[in-house]
Amino acid sequence: MQRTRHRIPLGFVGLGGMGAPLAGRLLYRNRVYGTDRAKAKANGLIAEGLIWRDTPREVAAAAEVVFSLVSDDAALAAVASGPDGILAGLRPGALYIDLSAVSPHARRELAEQVRAVGATMIDARVRGGLAAAESGTLAITVDGTEAAYHAAEPLLLRLATTVTHLGGNGDGRAHSAAAADMAPGRSEDIQSRHIGDGGTGDRDQRDVAQLDRAKA
Repeated sequence: MQRTRHRIPLGFVGLGGMGAPLAGRLLYRNRVYGTDRAKAKANGLIAEGLIWRDTPREVAAAAEVVFSLVSDDAALAAVASGPDGILAGLRPGALYIDLSAVSPHARRELAEQVRAVGATMIDARVRGGLAAAESGTLAITVDGTEAAYHAAEPLLLRLATTVTHLGGNGDGRAHSAAAADMAPGRSEDIQSRHIGDGGTGDRDQRDVAQLDRAKA
């Protein structure tokens, strides 16, 4: 991928109460494809520029980075698997970021399936409510490879004021209630980034290069 100025196409599956404001924050300077079981939930986002697709597979096929945010293990399996699921459309080399509150087992299993199609997955724990989602002040903890974490970080920092890398896929450390509050230096594999008063524009210039490094 030889782009530095073009927008990275993003996908978002799950446009419910938390998903909609997060997808909305990703619309800035990016082309975002999205879907949900109820299209009515996306009407506001469509008016703002989100490109609707009828299935998770179509969203994944259109995007280089795909997000999902659903309610539980069963809902994640429903959007990820089958002929119309994310896995069926996920591009080789793509980055898949799951933000759902699901079990470590479900995340490990999905990460293996993502690797099997030649893509990379990180799983994340979102801390904070609807107001934090709308204002971009969530705290996010991440399980996945270091390269994938660095590729995802600029996008996650549009959604959160703190993004912390804790370990590999499905380790479960991203789901510890105290994880985001751990002190610096507590573990050598923890890396955090904080935003001061800077905007998102300068981070966009790093997105493509970091995604390329994650694929290497």
